[in-house]
Amino acid sequence: MIRHLRPLPRVGFRKMKDANVCCGGGGSFQFDFPKGSKGITENKIKNILETGASVVVTGCPGCRGTIRGNMSDSDNISVLHPIQLLDRALSEESHAENMKP
Repeated sequence: MIRHLRPLPRVGFRKMKDANVCCGGGGSFQFDFPKGSKGITENKIKNILETGASVVVTGCPGCRGTIRGNMSDSDNISVLHPIQLLDRALSEESHAENMKP
């Protein structure tokens, strides 16, 4: 996925520690093991915040819900599906092209 997103206009990439590790919300895990799930989720969010990124992208709907639902509004980070990022990047590029004199 990263190799497809990297060339998008105005999209930077920051490596996240343990990016491939579960967000803690997998299936019913967060309901069956809430304490363990909470710790995993908190670690994932800590790693996201350490990147300094304004957007985190994941193709997993469960991860998007878990991450978004456990972030503070003050974190000011969008949690998007890759297609949403693609749409934003291309829409902004198109808008910029239309604004040229």
